[in-house]
Amino acid sequence: MESRLMWLWDAIRTEPQLSHQFSDLLPAAAPWRNRDDRFKVFDAGEWFVIGMKGPEVAALLKYPIRAPQSEVVAVQIQKDLWFKPGKGGRLECCD
Repeated sequence: MESRLMWLWDAIRTEPQLSHQFSDLLPAAAPWRNRDDRFKVFDAGEWFVIGMKGPEVAALLKYPIRAPQSEVVAVQIQKDLWFKPGKGGRLECCD
């Protein structure tokens, strides 16, 4: 399962239509330099959809200033969202 997720992440990062949004983020196999590393995931004001499905992603990208549908759980980031290395090789949100 982990190898499939790593492949998926690297495919997203290098997909020509998405690379402008994700290419600056680290590859899946990149080791963390240390536990103090931080990287920005979203800028303030950006939206993301929980349980992203094709039509919801398309609607979100088409109308980035509002939630795509009332039935979809969409979150708008109020401040820049930063992640850091957590326990067990997972990522966690910074304060």
